[in-house]
Amino acid sequence: MKGLSILLTTCLLAVMGLVTAVCSGAEQPAAAEPEKLFEATCSQCHPLSRPKGLRKAPLAWKDTVMKMKNVNGAKFTDEEAEIIINYLSEKYHLPL
Repeated sequence: MKGLSILLTTCLLAVMGLVTAVCSGAEQPAAAEPEKLFEATCSQCHPLSRPKGLRKAPLAWKDTVMKMKNVNGAKFTDEEAEIIINYLSEKYHLPL
């Protein structure tokens, strides 16, 4: 049951990111390469081994990324945050 919840949350976040990209009407080059956006953004403050060594549920990744932006002062847009959250949720999720 927990695995299903994680899968549904991940799918919901992915759909939200897609809807945001489509509704904005503007092409987002960063959306095409989420891994590069993640690496370029997150490596400015800490080694990439730090997030790559973690496994979290999608909502935990969202909390982490938004904390980096809103509390720690990382410089990225809300749209870029969603891309990074989706990437981390898909690539570095808790085992099902």
